[in-house]
This record gives sequence, structure tokens and C-alpha cells, in this order.
Amino acid sequence: MILTVTLNPAVDTRYEINEFKLGEVFRSENGRKTPGGKGLNVAKVLKILGEDVLTTGYLGGVNGKWIEDELNRNQIKTSFEKISGETRVCLAILSKNNQTEILESGPVISCEEKANFINRFIKLIENVNIICCSGSLPKGLDKDFYKEIVKICKERDKKIILDTSGESLLLSIESKPFLIKPNKDELESILNMKLKDENSIVGGGKKLQAMGAENVMISLGKDGCLFIGEKDIYKVRIPKGIVALNPIGSGDSSVAGFAYALEREKSIVDCLKYSMACGISNAMNLETGFVSEKEIKEILEKINIEQLENV
Repeated sequence: MILTVTLNPAVDTRYEINEFKLGEVFRSENGRKTPGGKGLNVAKVLKILGEDVLTTGYLGGVNGKWIEDELNRNQIKTSFEKISGETRVCLAILSKNNQTEILESGPVISCEEKANFINRFIKLIENVNIICCSGSLPKGLDKDFYKEIVKICKERDKKIILDTSGESLLLSIESKPFLIKPNKDELESILNMKLKDENSIVGGGKKLQAMGAENVMISLGKDGCLFIGEKDIYKVRIPKGIVALNPIGSGDSSVAGFAYALEREKSIVDCLKYSMACGISNAMNLETGFVSEKEIKEILEKINIEQLENV
């Protein structure tokens, strides 16, 4: 079983408006609401892949109840800590060649709610092998909260995949997460330096590894990713000519693919292939946190992985 953690979930509301412009009124017939938040996207993809998945985090108010009801309706197991605040709403407007997002900051977590979640989390990970923690921290939680979560997992010999950014990521690295997944921009921000070529990006990943991360996967968007592992370094190339209908959630789908393969004790090369295939499949579909098993099988055959010199 895999546990996904979403500490700041949302009701994701999406509208498709071809010629969106500021200051005008639009009518959309393609509006849709879905349970949102990076960890929930991971859970949805894992469920499609046939994985036994449990999801946790914080939920509150009418929005929180709606999210839990939707997850249960889709037969995704839940164990959320209930809070007094209202779960946030995030809005995405998809228009021709671009997208606009409005993200609420979310509720404030109290000291009691923080402690209650930690106690719940410790109990939940007893029966799982892999934990995927994804997304931002809600207000009220200190920047080192993920560091505490990673430490709890490491003490119990659990593999944790951490997909967050900024100071929260930087502080958590010294607790030695199994995998972190920054993109190139996030890596530059963490290191406060420009990474101009492949060698410098690999060097940046190695710096994070030296700080504590066991494995570092650096997303390069349409150019695939670079993986700096405990033993080997890989460059992953993805197929050209992919038509992206909705890239939102592709990073989360990538995490799900990696975790799925890792749970099945596949090689790191296969984990990377599943990771990229799931991310691509998500981008090829309008629904966020959705992948097609048929597409994944086709994409897996087209992904090229090259082992780089470990220097």
C-alpha cells in the first residue's frame, strides 16, 4: 500500500475559455470541479494504475466534505484530520496556448490540529511501504514540518518521496528523503545559482544529494528529466511531438508512476520510465490527475534512458 499526503488540498475548479482576456465577461460550458491538491492527484493516478492507496492530510468545512465524498465515491481510501477551517478553492482558466490560475492560500492549522495529524500519520505509516508527500504547507505549520515528517518515516525504515519546493524542501533534505523532485527552476532557486547546461544541472542535483537527499529527480519539462541516484546518473528523454491538452498535474502523475513501480520493486530505470509515461499521459488528457493505461503502455516503449558518467 502507498500513502499520499496532501496537507493543503483544494476544490479544483477548471474553466475552458478559448479567448480569455482580462476585464471581460465569459460564459463557459466546460466547467468542472475535482478534488485537488498534489497528493490527491498522486492518489487518483495510483488508483487508476490499480494500486492500493490511502490518502491523508487536512480537510475542513463544506469544501472538505465534498472532497472526501468524491474520493470515497471513486473508491480511494481516506483518513484525513478534520480541522475547523475551510478547505480552499483553486481556479484554473484554460485558454488558447496558456492557462491562468488563482490559488487560495487555505486555512490556518492550529497547534492541536498539527499534533493530531502527527499522531494519525505515525499510525497510518505502520501498514505502508511508500509515502508520497506533495504540495505546499498550509498556514500555521512551520517551514520545517516536512522535515519532521521525513524524520518519522526514516526512523521507521519507510521510503518517502517528497515533492515540494522552496524553504520547506531545503529544510527537509537533511532528514534524508528517499526521493526529491525539483524542476530546474526550483533547483536554481534553492541553490541561488543559474544552471546553464546539463553538467551544471547534474552538479546542482549532486549538491542536494550531498545535503542528504538519497535520490534527486530533476524535471526538465519537454526535455524529460535527469536522475541523480545513489549509484548511477541517468538522462531520460521523452517522445517528441506530444500534444499537451492540460499539463496541470503532470508532475504529480510522474510521482505516482515512480511510486507505483517502486512498490513493485522494479529497477530504477523502470521507475523512471513509469514516472515519465504517467506524466505524459496526464498532459495528453484534459482531466487533472488522470492517466490512460493504454497510453502508458505505448509511451513506455518510446522513452529513452541513457546512463551518464558518474563524475
